[in-house]
Amino acid sequence: MKHIQLFILFICVNHTVFCQTSQWTKENRSLVYSSLLKHVSQYTGTSKEQSETIALCALDEITKKYSPTEYESKIDIEITRIQGAAIQQCSKNMDINLNTAVKETKPVIELWSKEAKNDLYQEIVSSLSDNELTETQKEKIASCFVDDFTNSFTKEQVNNFLIEELKKQKNDYLKQCFQKSGITVSIKKEKNLSKRAILGCWNSFTYKLCFLDGGYFEKKNDKGIFKSSEGKWFIDQEKLILRTKKESFEYKVLYYDDTSLKLEDASGTLIRFTKMKELSIKPSKL
Repeated sequence: MKHIQLFILFICVNHTVFCQTSQWTKENRSLVYSSLLKHVSQYTGTSKEQSETIALCALDEITKKYSPTEYESKIDIEITRIQGAAIQQCSKNMDINLNTAVKETKPVIELWSKEAKNDLYQEIVSSLSDNELTETQKEKIASCFVDDFTNSFTKEQVNNFLIEELKKQKNDYLKQCFQKSGITVSIKKEKNLSKRAILGCWNSFTYKLCFLDGGYFEKKNDKGIFKSSEGKWFIDQEKLILRTKKESFEYKVLYYDDTSLKLEDASGTLIRFTKMKELSIKPSKL
């Protein structure tokens, strides 16, 4: 038992700063205080004494609101916001207006290189291939996107984005460029949407959809196991509707030809499918 306790103590001492505990130690508080003081010191309009007082006040606010475990679990941007909010509240209570102080400018750690901008440009041009746009229109939209996006975010900020956060930012800036340019997005299709055009089995990264004769469909996951989402399918203008006994799913058809199919679900998620060579299942009896 004594050996186990010593081993746990060794891990706590050597594992970064915070051991999994609900109590703030002197070492924990000192590190958070140093971070807060560095944050406050960016404002050159505050004296050393004012900066130290604000940092101590913010430290008390943070340690009252969060346990060490909760604080450690936050990502960098969350910690920055937590510290910023505590500092602003303490400076307000002390009648010190940090907003009027001159904030020191920091050099950008990682600028957008010519190569990085070109990669981003090519990515956007490629993403527009499913729309009926001329090459000139694609170039105009991509140039607008690169200019706006790289002027709004540093390369370091983009690298720190969560995947979903980056996806949302890109979609938002792309929509803005379409609006600014006055270019209308039209859906590219090889032929008129019909049941015969998409009859058969289509494969995405996570599941397969099989559209069968007689208006039936079956959905399989990537392991080939049948799911409960079996039923009938319909086409309503540019929409694909899958209907089971319990619910209905509606997709917007963004693109299709003999080998590929691109759908957008109700949440705005894009799903890409490729045509499978042959139909491997028979309609179920519903």
